[in-house]
Amino acid sequence: MGEINDQIKKLNFQPLKLLSTGKFGEVWKAKDICTEQIVVIKPIRKQINQSIYKTLNTIEHPSLSTKSRVEQIEDQHFIIREFLEGKTLKELIFKPWSRKKHTRRFWLKAFSHLLGGLEKLHQNNILHLDIKPSNLIVNSLNGEPAPESIKLVDFEQAAIYPIEDKWLRRPFALGYSPPEQLLNINQLASPATDIFALGVTLYETLTQKNGFYYHDPEMMMHLQLNVPLLRTTKLPATLYTILSKATARVAFHLPPSRLSQNQAEEIIQQGIQKRYTSAEAFKNAIDEYLDKNNDHRTNWFEKLFNKLKQKH
Repeated sequence: MGEINDQIKKLNFQPLKLLSTGKFGEVWKAKDICTEQIVVIKPIRKQINQSIYKTLNTIEHPSLSTKSRVEQIEDQHFIIREFLEGKTLKELIFKPWSRKKHTRRFWLKAFSHLLGGLEKLHQNNILHLDIKPSNLIVNSLNGEPAPESIKLVDFEQAAIYPIEDKWLRRPFALGYSPPEQLLNINQLASPATDIFALGVTLYETLTQKNGFYYHDPEMMMHLQLNVPLLRTTKLPATLYTILSKATARVAFHLPPSRLSQNQAEEIIQQGIQKRYTSAEAFKNAIDEYLDKNNDHRTNWFEKLFNKLKQKH
């Protein structure tokens, strides 16, 4: 802790609070000594593409936390980004009280808002490649939960597509990443890659169940590669169809290790073609569902209100 504290101070920041311990070290909340801005400082791997951050800083959308920069102290690189008040989606979705405060309609509006930002990101040829509940921050506006407050953070795994360094082994999120990431077939990464991860995240948010889960990592990967999201009574059929399309795959008839590279790529490509082709298309499907399906309790209340209104 002492070493990273010293490095943060050399960057002219005052360490305030240890937020978490990540893959590459401690993540800190800190204050800029000159401007007094509150930020998050996070150590990152050396080979990060710093040009991505220059592009990210030009992208404006309320659902994207893209304002950040890379700094170096000695041999260590740090990403410095704005600090956001609120809780991660991971902290919220499995809490019993959260379901009362955040309705299905709330989350669908939030993810529709988020998909607007994702579309803008993709229009600039950038893939996030690490969408999961812990990388989404939900805040309150004026003390009340607001769908428009959701923000996508942590762009450390982001890449410009089409990805040229196809042999570079990239990290993936177990439980959220699609087959092209699990099998490190980077050249197939596309907007549909982020759409898959967001679809799994929305499924978990609406059902409060893991999209894929098994205690053994190899079995977990098998589920992610081959098995559809579980049908549940918590999801109306239309919504399940939307999420199934977002997370579409074609099952492998043999373990991928027993297939040639071309065979594996062909199977993955077939699955990608079944997904939404853009974040905008996914957003439109959610918006159409929202237009056609009001909350059941709201419908009942409105009908009663209209009847009483007619009597008077």
